[in-house]
Amino acid sequence: MDERTYDDVTRPGHYCHGGYECAAVVEAVLADAGDRVGGAAAWWAGNLLKYAMSWPFKGSTPSERVRDLRKAVECLTECERAYTAHVAAQRAKVAAMVGEVD
Repeated sequence: MDERTYDDVTRPGHYCHGGYECAAVVEAVLADAGDRVGGAAAWWAGNLLKYAMSWPFKGSTPSERVRDLRKAVECLTECERAYTAHVAAQRAKVAAMVGEVD
């Protein structure tokens, strides 16, 4: 991570810890995930990573930090829902290609 200054819009301090910036981690981990798991699931996973990385450093009270943990749980739930929908859509495509759909 370079030594650019933090600012609330482009580089908030709570997203830059341990030598890693959340955006760079999300991009590195999920760069080609959309093809494998669907775009919506990848998007939710990216947000999950963001909240998981930043919650200890965001906010000034325990309740603010717990709120971000709850956001991470919501992202995980939505990621599972989106991935399940993606798998169902892929299965439907295959079924249609082999003539298994009415």
